[in-house]
Amino acid sequence: MGGDKLAEPPDNYQLLINHWLGAGLLILWWRDEKLAEPAPTIINY
Repeated sequence: MGGDKLAEPPDNYQLLINHWLGAGLLILWWRDEKLAEPAPTIINY
């Protein structure tokens, strides 16, 4: 039926979602990596 098309997001929208999900996971991983390291000496100044 014609209504089925509206239920699925367009391909570009799905690609955008995947891009932001990947970027979000990368930021979370990077943040955890930085927190695991000792604080840089620059913060002490």
